[in-house]
Amino acid sequence: MVSAISGAIYLAVVVILLRITHQTHILLIFTGSAIVVFAAGVASVGGFVPFWYFSSYFGAAVVAIVFIYGVVLKSLSVKMLAAIGSAPLPGLTLDELAAVITLPAYADRAALLVEKGFATVVDGHYSTTKIGSQTAERARFWRRKLYLESEGLYGLDQSHMHSPKKSDG
Repeated sequence: MVSAISGAIYLAVVVILLRITHQTHILLIFTGSAIVVFAAGVASVGGFVPFWYFSSYFGAAVVAIVFIYGVVLKSLSVKMLAAIGSAPLPGLTLDELAAVITLPAYADRAALLVEKGFATVVDGHYSTTKIGSQTAERARFWRRKLYLESEGLYGLDQSHMHSPKKSDG
């Protein structure tokens, strides 16, 4: 029971901090909140609950919250579905969907690369800096070494996938 209460407190702390910071320090919030709430939970249960029971249940709550956050707030498919669902009929074209979902995300990421010194932008054209090129080369190296050649579903050969069939009626 104490683990469930600590998990609920963790969820509340994460939600509040993400709202206050506008999701700017996500990793710090998830990790720091887990450490602080875990330490407070361990201190409060004392010898009433075995440490490993508390740890495993609280850890499961943290993992569940992180996964739910990833699915609900960061999933591209969920964002696309929400945009399609809120569009008036006849719906969105693929270009409209890209303009609503993809382009803003790319613009934010490109701005972040420039802000962090990995890229520069001149007249709307992006180029990598020396550190950006080195980072990209390291990423390509590790992708090759770890056999991560595919970009996920989007990098697969999709020739076997067919567009939906039109109904005869």
